[in-house]
Amino acid sequence: MRNDCDSPSGRYKITFDEREVFNTCWVTVPTLTDTRTGETLLSFKDRFWSADEVEWRSDSVVVMEMRKYPGNHLPVSLKVIVDCSAGSGAVEGRPARAIGVLEQDLEAALTWRFAEPNGDARPPTPLERLQKYLRELFGLG
Repeated sequence: MRNDCDSPSGRYKITFDEREVFNTCWVTVPTLTDTRTGETLLSFKDRFWSADEVEWRSDSVVVMEMRKYPGNHLPVSLKVIVDCSAGSGAVEGRPARAIGVLEQDLEAALTWRFAEPNGDARPPTPLERLQKYLRELFGLG
C-alpha cells in the first residue's frame, strides 16, 4: 500500500486508495485534504484515475502525474498542478481553474483511441483492439 504524502509543513496531505484493477495493473486514486480544516480539496468520482508520481514543489503546490485506466487514450498521462492555498488546479498546458473542476478538465484533455469507457461498459478486448487497428491501417474503416 502506498504511503500518505504530506506537504513539507504537513498542512496538506494526499492519501491513496490503491487497488489492483487487472492482473498486476494497479490504480492509485489520490485524495487531497487540508489537515488544519479537515476539508477535502480534491477527490475523484471516477475511481480509475491514478496518481503515478507526486511531487510537492512548495508547501501548497503539488504536481501529480495522472493516468486513467484502462489506458486506451492519448496522452498516456497528464501532469496536474494543484495550488492548495489558491484553491486552483491546472492540467498541463491549460489555464488554472477551481480545484472542483479538475477531474472534468482531465477528462476533456484525453483523446480516446478506441472507445471511450461508458459506465459499466467493458473495455475492448485485445482482439477487438487489433481488429480496429488493422481496419484503420488498411483503410477499411
